[in-house]
Amino acid sequence: MTTNYPYNLHDGHLIVEFDELRTLVDTGAPTSVSEHTCINVADTTYNANATYLGVTTNTLSENIGCPIDALLGADILNRYDVALDPTTSTMTLNDHEIPLPGTVMPLDLFQGIPIVTAQIGGQDTRLFFDTGAKLSYLNGDLVMPYPSTSSATDFYPGIGTFETDLRSVPIELGEVDVSLSTGQLPDMLALALQMANVSGILGTEILDHFRVYYAPRRKKWALERLSN
Repeated sequence: MTTNYPYNLHDGHLIVEFDELRTLVDTGAPTSVSEHTCINVADTTYNANATYLGVTTNTLSENIGCPIDALLGADILNRYDVALDPTTSTMTLNDHEIPLPGTVMPLDLFQGIPIVTAQIGGQDTRLFFDTGAKLSYLNGDLVMPYPSTSSATDFYPGIGTFETDLRSVPIELGEVDVSLSTGQLPDMLALALQMANVSGILGTEILDHFRVYYAPRRKKWALERLSN
Protein backbone atom coordinates (compact mmCIF):
# COMPACT_ATOMS: atom_id res chain seq x y z
CA MET A 1 0.00 0.00 0.00
CA THR A 2 1.21 3.48 -0.91
CA THR A 3 0.39 6.43 1.34
CA ASN A 4 1.30 10.04 0.55
CA TYR A 5 1.69 12.72 3.20
CA PRO A 6 2.41 16.43 2.68
CA TYR A 7 5.39 17.58 4.70
CA ASN A 8 6.62 20.91 5.93
CA LEU A 9 10.24 21.81 6.57
CA HIS A 10 10.13 24.01 9.65
CA ASP A 11 13.60 25.50 10.07
CA GLY A 12 14.97 22.36 8.39
CA HIS A 13 12.94 19.91 10.49
CA LEU A 14 10.74 17.46 8.58
CA ILE A 15 7.16 17.77 9.92
CA VAL A 16 4.27 15.52 8.83
CA GLU A 17 0.73 15.30 10.20
CA PHE A 18 -0.50 11.78 11.02
CA ASP A 19 -4.18 11.69 12.06
CA GLU A 20 -3.91 15.26 13.37
CA LEU A 21 -0.69 14.48 15.26
CA ARG A 22 1.96 17.00 14.19
CA THR A 23 4.99 14.72 13.92
CA LEU A 24 8.74 15.21 13.53
CA VAL A 25 9.97 12.52 11.10
CA ASP A 26 13.42 11.58 12.36
CA THR A 27 15.54 8.86 10.73
CA GLY A 28 18.19 9.69 13.33
CA ALA A 29 16.07 8.54 16.28
CA PRO A 30 15.85 4.78 16.94
CA THR A 31 12.65 5.15 19.00
CA SER A 32 9.33 6.86 18.31
CA VAL A 33 7.87 9.22 20.91
CA SER A 34 4.35 10.55 21.43
CA GLU A 35 2.52 12.46 24.11
CA HIS A 36 -0.20 9.93 23.33
CA THR A 37 0.32 6.16 23.61
CA CYS A 38 0.48 5.46 19.88
CA ILE A 39 0.97 6.82 16.36
CA ASN A 40 -1.22 5.86 13.40
CA VAL A 41 0.86 5.60 10.22
CA ALA A 42 -0.40 4.32 6.86
CA ASP A 43 -3.56 2.90 8.50
CA THR A 44 -1.51 0.99 11.08
CA THR A 45 -1.34 1.85 14.77
CA TYR A 46 2.06 1.65 16.47
CA ASN A 47 2.99 2.03 20.12
CA ALA A 48 5.25 4.94 21.06
CA ASN A 49 7.30 5.85 24.13
CA ALA A 50 6.69 8.94 26.25
CA THR A 51 10.37 9.99 26.14
CA TYR A 52 13.61 9.39 24.21
CA LEU A 53 16.95 10.11 25.90
CA GLY A 54 14.96 12.07 28.45
CA VAL A 55 13.44 14.25 25.73
CA THR A 56 9.67 14.69 25.48
CA THR A 57 7.54 16.18 22.72
CA ASN A 58 7.32 19.35 24.82
CA THR A 59 11.12 19.61 24.92
CA LEU A 60 11.35 18.99 21.18
CA SER A 61 8.66 21.60 20.51
CA GLU A 62 10.63 24.20 22.46
CA ASN A 63 13.88 23.45 20.69
CA ILE A 64 12.68 23.18 17.09
CA GLY A 65 10.46 26.23 17.46
CA CYS A 66 7.07 24.73 16.61
CA PRO A 67 4.57 22.56 18.49
CA ILE A 68 4.76 18.82 17.80
CA ASP A 69 2.76 15.92 19.21
CA ALA A 70 5.04 13.04 18.22
CA LEU A 71 8.39 11.93 16.85
CA LEU A 72 8.41 9.19 14.22
CA GLY A 73 11.64 7.23 14.60
CA ALA A 74 13.38 4.37 12.84
CA ASP A 75 11.46 1.69 14.75
CA ILE A 76 8.36 2.59 12.69
CA LEU A 77 9.83 4.31 9.63
CA ASN A 78 12.10 1.41 8.72
CA ARG A 79 9.08 -0.81 8.07
CA TYR A 80 8.56 1.11 4.82
CA ASP A 81 10.24 2.29 1.66
CA VAL A 82 10.24 6.08 1.81
CA ALA A 83 10.37 8.76 -0.88
CA LEU A 84 10.87 12.45 -0.11
CA ASP A 85 10.01 14.79 -2.99
CA PRO A 86 10.90 18.44 -2.31
CA THR A 87 9.19 19.59 -5.53
CA THR A 88 5.79 18.62 -4.11
CA SER A 89 6.72 18.59 -0.39
CA THR A 90 5.44 15.01 -0.24
CA MET A 91 6.61 12.01 1.77
CA THR A 92 5.52 8.66 0.34
CA LEU A 93 5.45 5.49 2.45
CA ASN A 94 5.12 2.08 0.83
CA ASP A 95 5.09 -1.29 2.53
CA HIS A 96 6.23 -2.80 -0.80
CA GLU A 97 9.51 -2.10 -2.58
CA ILE A 98 9.58 1.09 -4.65
CA PRO A 99 11.80 1.88 -7.65
CA LEU A 100 15.01 3.71 -6.78
CA PRO A 101 15.78 6.22 -9.55
CA GLY A 102 18.89 8.33 -9.91
CA THR A 103 22.06 7.37 -8.05
CA VAL A 104 21.50 4.21 -5.99
CA MET A 105 23.87 3.56 -3.08
CA PRO A 106 24.20 1.03 -0.25
CA LEU A 107 23.53 2.02 3.34
CA ASP A 108 24.27 0.51 6.70
CA LEU A 109 22.10 0.60 9.82
CA PHE A 110 23.11 1.15 13.44
CA GLN A 111 20.27 0.64 15.92
CA GLY A 112 18.00 1.36 12.96
CA ILE A 113 19.68 4.67 12.09
CA PRO A 114 20.82 4.81 8.42
CA ILE A 115 24.52 5.27 7.69
CA VAL A 116 25.60 6.48 4.25
CA THR A 117 29.13 6.70 2.86
CA ALA A 118 30.37 9.97 1.34
CA GLN A 119 33.67 11.11 -0.09
CA ILE A 120 34.93 14.15 1.81
CA GLY A 121 38.41 15.52 1.25
CA GLY A 122 39.27 12.42 -0.77
CA GLN A 123 38.38 9.89 1.93
CA ASP A 124 35.41 7.62 2.59
CA THR A 125 33.36 9.05 5.45
CA ARG A 126 30.44 7.38 7.18
CA LEU A 127 27.54 9.70 8.03
CA PHE A 128 24.25 9.22 9.80
CA PHE A 129 21.40 10.29 7.50
CA ASP A 130 19.24 12.24 9.94
CA THR A 131 15.97 13.90 8.86
CA GLY A 132 15.70 15.26 12.40
CA ALA A 133 18.84 17.38 11.81
CA LYS A 134 18.50 20.74 10.10
CA LEU A 135 22.28 20.91 9.56
CA SER A 136 25.01 18.52 8.51
CA TYR A 137 27.98 17.91 10.83
CA LEU A 138 31.50 16.49 10.63
CA ASN A 139 34.36 15.77 13.01
CA GLY A 140 36.68 18.72 13.45
CA ASP A 141 39.52 17.30 11.36
CA LEU A 142 37.17 16.91 8.38
CA VAL A 143 35.35 20.24 8.57
CA MET A 144 38.07 22.66 9.77
CA PRO A 145 40.00 22.86 6.45
CA TYR A 146 37.04 24.71 4.89
CA PRO A 147 36.46 28.45 5.45
CA SER A 148 33.79 29.54 7.91
CA THR A 149 30.70 31.08 6.26
CA SER A 150 28.36 31.77 9.19
CA SER A 151 27.27 30.38 12.55
CA ALA A 152 24.14 28.71 13.91
CA THR A 153 22.45 27.53 17.08
CA ASP A 154 21.25 23.93 17.13
CA PHE A 155 19.93 21.26 19.49
CA TYR A 156 20.56 17.54 19.79
CA PRO A 157 18.83 15.11 22.21
CA GLY A 158 21.14 14.19 25.06
CA ILE A 159 23.50 17.06 24.16
CA GLY A 160 21.26 20.11 24.49
CA THR A 161 21.61 23.48 22.75
CA PHE A 162 24.97 24.49 21.26
CA GLU A 163 26.59 26.97 18.88
CA THR A 164 28.57 25.97 15.80
CA ASP A 165 30.47 27.65 12.98
CA LEU A 166 29.20 26.64 9.53
CA ARG A 167 31.45 25.82 6.60
CA SER A 168 30.56 25.03 2.99
CA VAL A 169 31.88 21.50 2.48
CA PRO A 170 31.92 19.72 -0.91
CA ILE A 171 30.56 16.19 -0.48
CA GLU A 172 30.46 13.36 -3.02
CA LEU A 173 27.65 10.82 -2.68
CA GLY A 174 28.08 8.03 -5.17
CA GLU A 175 28.09 9.68 -8.62
CA VAL A 176 26.73 13.04 -7.43
CA ASP A 177 28.30 15.93 -5.56
CA VAL A 178 26.94 18.81 -3.54
CA SER A 179 28.20 21.51 -1.16
CA LEU A 180 26.40 21.64 2.18
CA SER A 181 26.48 24.01 5.16
CA THR A 182 28.27 21.89 7.74
CA GLY A 183 29.02 22.39 11.41
CA GLN A 184 31.55 20.76 13.72
CA LEU A 185 30.25 17.91 15.87
CA PRO A 186 30.20 18.76 19.58
CA ASP A 187 32.76 16.62 21.43
CA MET A 188 30.15 14.55 23.30
CA LEU A 189 28.25 13.82 20.10
CA ALA A 190 31.45 12.97 18.20
CA LEU A 191 32.34 10.43 20.90
CA ALA A 192 28.86 8.89 20.73
CA LEU A 193 29.07 8.56 16.93
CA GLN A 194 32.41 6.74 17.21
CA MET A 195 30.49 3.72 18.55
CA ALA A 196 29.09 3.27 15.03
CA ASN A 197 32.34 4.27 13.28
CA VAL A 198 30.52 7.38 12.08
CA SER A 199 32.21 10.76 11.52
CA GLY A 200 29.28 13.04 10.85
CA ILE A 201 25.61 13.68 10.11
CA LEU A 202 23.88 14.34 6.80
CA GLY A 203 20.94 16.69 7.48
CA THR A 204 17.86 17.85 5.61
CA GLU A 205 19.67 20.45 3.48
CA ILE A 206 20.13 17.53 1.07
CA LEU A 207 16.45 18.08 0.15
CA ASP A 208 17.38 21.46 -1.35
CA HIS A 209 19.19 19.56 -4.08
CA PHE A 210 17.74 16.04 -4.44
CA ARG A 211 14.72 13.80 -4.20
CA VAL A 212 15.64 11.19 -1.62
CA TYR A 213 14.60 7.53 -1.72
CA TYR A 214 15.18 5.44 1.39
CA ALA A 215 14.81 1.64 1.39
CA PRO A 216 16.08 0.45 4.79
CA ARG A 217 14.79 -3.11 4.42
CA ARG A 218 17.02 -3.48 1.33
CA LYS A 219 19.82 -1.37 2.85
CA LYS A 220 19.77 0.97 -0.12
CA TRP A 221 19.06 4.62 -0.76
CA ALA A 222 19.03 6.85 -3.85
CA LEU A 223 19.36 10.51 -4.83
CA GLU A 224 17.72 12.10 -7.86
CA ARG A 225 18.99 15.62 -8.57
CA LEU A 226 16.35 18.33 -8.85
CA SER A 227 16.11 20.29 -12.08
CA ASN A 228 17.55 23.79 -11.97
